[in-house]
Amino acid sequence: MKPPLNTDPAADRRRSANHQLLLRLLLPAAVFTAALVFQFGAVWNTGGGSTHLPCGAYMLGGSFDTSTRADLKFQSWLVARHARVLVEQPTALFDTEHCAPYPGTLTFGIPMVTLGILGIPAMLATDDPVWTYNFVLTLMTALAALAMYLLVTWWTGSQVAGIVAGLLYAFHPFRLANIVHPSVWDTTWTVFALYFSHRLFAAGRWIHAVGLATACALQVAASI
Repeated sequence: MKPPLNTDPAADRRRSANHQLLLRLLLPAAVFTAALVFQFGAVWNTGGGSTHLPCGAYMLGGSFDTSTRADLKFQSWLVARHARVLVEQPTALFDTEHCAPYPGTLTFGIPMVTLGILGIPAMLATDDPVWTYNFVLTLMTALAALAMYLLVTWWTGSQVAGIVAGLLYAFHPFRLANIVHPSVWDTTWTVFALYFSHRLFAAGRWIHAVGLATACALQVAASI
C-alpha cells in the first residue's frame, strides 16, 4: 500500500494563483483579439498594403470624398515619415517636408509623433507607408482596449466589467467612424495616465510614476 503523497499548501496556493493569473490574461486577450480580427481582418486578408482600414467609408464617394482621400494620404505619409525619421535622423523630426523650407513646421498641425513611434517596427519591416499606417491603427485600437480594461478592472475589481469597457471604448462605431483622423480621438494615453496615477497614489511605486510620465508624454506627442 502506497503512503499518501505529501502536499505543500504553499505550493498549491502558488499553482492556484498562477492559474488565476493565466485566466485573467488569456480571457481579455482572446476577446480583444477576436474583436480585432472582426474589425480589421478584411484589410489584412489583402496583405495590409493595398488599402486603408475599412472604417469611415461613409465619407467616401460624397461631398467629402476629395478631402477624405487627401487626409488619408497625408496621415499615412506623416505616420510613416515619423517612423523613419525617428530611427534615421531624430533631430529632423520637427522639420516636416510638407511646409518646407520653413523650420519647425510640425508645430503647424497635429503632431502624430506617437503614431510614428508605434509604426517603427512596421516601417523597418516593410518600408510601406500604407502597411505601416494599417499596422498603427490596428495596434492603437488594441492598446485602447487594453488601457480601458486595466483602468476599469482596477476601479471595479471585475474582469468582465473591464472587458466590456475595453470593447466599448476601443471598438465603438463613433470612435472608428472617424478613423481618417486617428490622432483627434486618440485618448488612449490619457486612459493609461489615469490608470498609472491611481496605481501610483495607491502603491507609490516608481514603475507607476514612470508609466504615468510616459503616458502623459505620449498623449502630448499624439495630439494636444
